[in-house]
Amino acid sequence: MRMRISLFLTALLFSSLPAAATPVSVTPTTINLRPGNASELVSLANESDTPARFEINAFVWTETEDGRTELTPTKDLIVFPALLELPPRGIKKIRLGAERPASGGEKSYRLVINELPQAAKGEAALQIQVLTNMTLPIFVSASAGAPKVVIEDAKVENGKLSFAVANGGTSRFVLQHVDVSGTGKGAQAFDVSQKGWYVLAGGKRRYEVALGGARCRQADAIAIKAVTDTTVGEARVSMPAGVCGDGAVVFLDTRKTETTATPKP
Repeated sequence: MRMRISLFLTALLFSSLPAAATPVSVTPTTINLRPGNASELVSLANESDTPARFEINAFVWTETEDGRTELTPTKDLIVFPALLELPPRGIKKIRLGAERPASGGEKSYRLVINELPQAAKGEAALQIQVLTNMTLPIFVSASAGAPKVVIEDAKVENGKLSFAVANGGTSRFVLQHVDVSGTGKGAQAFDVSQKGWYVLAGGKRRYEVALGGARCRQADAIAIKAVTDTTVGEARVSMPAGVCGDGAVVFLDTRKTETTATPKP
């Protein structure tokens, strides 16, 4: 009897293993809609031997100053089809278009492509389905636009350096990394760096750096450098005496990795 129970549990375990997500490729991975190029075709290719179904939706895309992505349903974009079935090894296209011309600065959106679960029968019904989910950035603008990187509100107080990397331009930039270095008596005392992300037109991203340790106390000034995919922004701030505490010089983790999506009405 014990052996039969063991064999049953083993069979149930293996029949409940997760089914792999459908391998899908998509091109292009970034869409730019401008006058003269107001629509775009996105190709979705099924690289598996089984069919797959997808739901496609467009969202307004914003970034909060602490790095959280927010998605809000929108009708600014035309997406066709909204539901799509890909045959095995098949390719289908999604047409994107702007409902109205952009005005002012660049508008940012995300195309969200979600795989839908397949109806399962027999042993496959016990499997956990792992589904493919993809998001593509979409930018709509009236002209090519230009980003402008500015370092704002740089200050040292309460044992921390705080500042914001702002985009005062009319199109996004990708923040490759942010570097913070301390200097004293003509020599570098410390140097820390953190990778960045998109800073959308008119947006900003705030950072904090803890100041501490012997190397911090050797510095009398701090240089901040924001390196983007197009340019570099720089700023400098003095170090008040006695500002360095215990510990080390390190970026504080104020980043938010979750995506907040407002439900569709």
